[in-house]
Amino acid sequence: MKSNQRQFKILEYLVESNDYKTSNQIAHHFDVSDRTIKEDVKSIISINERAGINVISQTNRGYKIEVCDIEKYSLYIKSYDNFADFNTQNNRIQYILYRLLTSHSFVTLETLSNEMYISISTLKNDIGLIKKLVNDENLKLTSVIKKGLKIEGDEHIIRSMITKYARIDLFSIESYNNLFASKIFSFNDIKRISTSIVEILHEFDLDLLGLNVTNLLIHLIISVFRIQNGYEIQQIKMNFESNNIEFKISKRITERIEKDYGFKFSESEIEYLGFCLIGKAVLKTQDIEEVKTIISRTYKTIFENFNIEFDENDEDSNALYYHTLAMRERLKYGITIEPKIVEMVRTKFVFAYEMAIIYQQEFYNYYQQELNDVEVCYIAVHFGAMIENQKLKDNLPKLAIISEARTGHTLLLKNELLSRFNHSFNIVGIYSPYEVSKTMLSKFDYVLSTEDIDSNIHKNYLKIPVSLDERVINEIQNFIKDTPVINEIFKRSIFFKLANPISIEHTLSSLAIEFERQKLVENGLEFFQQTLVRENLQSTRFSKKHVLPHPIKAISKVSFISTIILKDGINWFDGKQVKLILYIGINPNDKKRIKEVFSILSEISSNENLIDSLIESRNYDEFIDQLSDHIRNKKEM
Repeated sequence: MKSNQRQFKILEYLVESNDYKTSNQIAHHFDVSDRTIKEDVKSIISINERAGINVISQTNRGYKIEVCDIEKYSLYIKSYDNFADFNTQNNRIQYILYRLLTSHSFVTLETLSNEMYISISTLKNDIGLIKKLVNDENLKLTSVIKKGLKIEGDEHIIRSMITKYARIDLFSIESYNNLFASKIFSFNDIKRISTSIVEILHEFDLDLLGLNVTNLLIHLIISVFRIQNGYEIQQIKMNFESNNIEFKISKRITERIEKDYGFKFSESEIEYLGFCLIGKAVLKTQDIEEVKTIISRTYKTIFENFNIEFDENDEDSNALYYHTLAMRERLKYGITIEPKIVEMVRTKFVFAYEMAIIYQQEFYNYYQQELNDVEVCYIAVHFGAMIENQKLKDNLPKLAIISEARTGHTLLLKNELLSRFNHSFNIVGIYSPYEVSKTMLSKFDYVLSTEDIDSNIHKNYLKIPVSLDERVINEIQNFIKDTPVINEIFKRSIFFKLANPISIEHTLSSLAIEFERQKLVENGLEFFQQTLVRENLQSTRFSKKHVLPHPIKAISKVSFISTIILKDGINWFDGKQVKLILYIGINPNDKKRIKEVFSILSEISSNENLIDSLIESRNYDEFIDQLSDHIRNKKEM
């Protein structure tokens, strides 16, 4: 029998609690009835053996779950926590990959089939793609009759691939331990090692971001797990000098573990851990002032362009600062990061990407070193957070979240709300129900609470569960209203359908002159020339069919988007054909309209079907209707 998602979450909740919970407490936590919980627990008891657990029940105390077999429990957790829906090929592929990567022996097709509840024929279809992915990593998928499958190759690459395909709960260090079914470190051991790492860094007068301590722990546990199963790094690809700071830190960390746990690290493993430290935001005095200068210059240019001011001393700026330090270290050693973020960032975070382009320019001006598009996109992620958390959100309604759920769950809730409603409200903070009062909440426009509180405490109050589903999303959408004024941004007078344009230069320069004639910009020639400057930095072609050209500086008298649909297409500056040009003008003094412009552009750029529909529009009214219907339907979904 396979438990449903709620039953699995109850199982996980009781294991993490490590204490008795009454059915009433569990029911309140999951927002279901006491009777439902009792039925769910019966189902969980039926999979005791398979999940490697023991459900204990005591009158007046409730239920408690003990893990009897860490390896069985680990596999059961993987099959649900990371890849619950094996009807989806992506989920199956990722599960199979890290199942093979974390196994020290061959894994049979029958074992994988039973674990995922899929047929052998479905599994065999997936193996072809698995083989390609493994080959792309310069590894080999070995298949032996009656023994099964195994991934073999360079140990350094295998560990890197484990970190890539192992989906880990960033808020539960215990999950790292469970992932590899390691019997060397307990949960308390992991916490002690984490504390030791921080202490060692302080010995060197250094610091690490909390998340990066966690990432280092992942590398450490993977190393221990692999060494335990007979796989060691034979030779690191770069030689450390004896006074290298990463090597010194690695040496101290491994010495502490050897002393406390009797585990032996080879010299190459110590160097590997030092290698993992590179780019993990270790703070060094030599780059501090340079990085501060780059960020200061970037903020100054952003303010000049968009009239948006960022505080160099707040938490988001610190994150950008640490990222820049880490990036400097990676670039020194030629270490790159995964490129899969590029398309997502460029299409969904258009405004943040434009700010990252400014950063890229300032970085080059200072270091004479080019940042590739992957690096730029990671910088854009930081600016995306700043946009949501700072000045641009001043015009948005302020919202408070009230919850007593554990930190990880509330942060996931906040992130889910941001991803769904990032242009609808400003999440100011998360508060305990015990600290809120009517006076305190009066400064907020909306209140969402996962706990039962007096509904009269705020006029705009809505109770929600910790886990959001589509029904709850719809409730929140009806609770919050925020629709951009599309027909004011896409002006009828600058909507064009062109059949055979002479060239892209002629098209853009003619449009710029028209913008000046309509008093949208002060100087059409300057507008066009600044557009070419921006284009030379990085192409504004965001898909195979559409582009978002605009000047490098915000110099428009009003904020607008000019629409040009080209029936037969036109070759862009990079030689690729496009059919939709959205020529953008920004008035830096109109913060609210800036937000609306880039919100719409992000919506268009992240939806290929919408782009295709807009290109087929016969006139301005049809274009506006299609775009308005799309945004309206998305809010009602």
